[in-house]
Amino acid sequence: GATYRHRGEFDLALADLDHAVRIEPTAARAYFHRGMVLAAKGDHARALHARLCLLFHCPLKTRQ
Repeated sequence: GATYRHRGEFDLALADLDHAVRIEPTAARAYFHRGMVLAAKGDHARALHARLCLLFHCPLKTRQ
């Protein structure tokens, strides 16, 4: 997902990142990149939600 995000392919990035979160609900980087993609698309409410999920679902030690 991060590679697609850097290329500007936001829909592909979201598909990959959503899949990553379904497989590993504590995947901190997936939530982070998902928030970045959503913000880049102008969907700030969902971007905030992704970042809040990062805080609530990911233990502090996995956020590094």
